[in-house]
Amino acid sequence: PDGTQIAWSGAEGIYLQDLKDGGLAQLANVERPGWISWSPDGKQVAFGARVGSLQIYRLEVESGEILQLTHAVGEAAAESFAPAWSPRGDEIAFHALDADGLHLMLVQSDGEGQRKLADWANAEEIYDPGLQAPPVWSPDGDALLFAGAAADGDLDLFVVGADGAGLSSLTN
Repeated sequence: PDGTQIAWSGAEGIYLQDLKDGGLAQLANVERPGWISWSPDGKQVAFGARVGSLQIYRLEVESGEILQLTHAVGEAAAESFAPAWSPRGDEIAFHALDADGLHLMLVQSDGEGQRKLADWANAEEIYDPGLQAPPVWSPDGDALLFAGAAADGDLDLFVVGADGAGLSSLTN
């Protein structure tokens, strides 16, 4: 967030690279992580990884401690992916795919209070969560923008309040 380092994922983990001198350090040894999102204070990153199922994790940059934020439960368990940290640092938005379809979700940064903000469809016969972009927070943290499929199957941009109210299509 301060522009001095970049976190990136490789096949064997998450790396932190200094942009001034190129110094590189491995932060976590996690197989094929993706969708890295910095906390606003730069002390943590959220990421997705497939450990059994695709879920969202939080990594403390200083200690390397990893906390699983979402969990697959039951036969129709959701796969969670593409996290985006809120500007206030208290919540993480992400997408989830379960037997009922695709959803925009929120979870508190400590893993508590997971809730659904919106349902969305995808007109594609085969869905690849690796291609879905993370939702984007408004600067004040009051709304989220995400791409999804409208009821008629057209791909559109949607906005919804962080409280789940006011879902609307912007591009229709």
